[in-house]
Amino acid sequence: NYRSSAEILACANSLISHNQHRHIKTLQSFKGSHKSVVCKEYLTQKEESLDVAYQIKALLKKGENLENIAILYRLNGLSRSIEESLNALNIPYRLIGAVSFYERAEIKDALALMHVVAKKDDRFFIKRVLNKPPRGLGKITQ
Repeated sequence: NYRSSAEILACANSLISHNQHRHIKTLQSFKGSHKSVVCKEYLTQKEESLDVAYQIKALLKKGENLENIAILYRLNGLSRSIEESLNALNIPYRLIGAVSFYERAEIKDALALMHVVAKKDDRFFIKRVLNKPPRGLGKITQ
């Protein structure tokens, strides 16, 4: 991976060197050396996502441009925790190649149902709940 620093690739090479059925290759970097790699262990997703958000906040205070910061994750299940932590610290973000947790249709449906239970007179949320799964409720039915 030519975009990664030499330190990151050294860690990756060390990790994959123990795989018995791997294709032999040595990852090389076209970038020079940077800071050392830090490996942290967390007990919960929330703890991890809050730490990431605090690290980003610290970078922003040092003058780092938000456009130069990215969070990469392999599990979509981490999205909610990361989004909530960024929101809690008022850090703006945008998702690329994904939909925000709270913008997902099933999450909107679940929140609408909870809203109806809490406030029974809101027609907008009642309509959303009654029409899931789609039942053809439209202007004539209303």
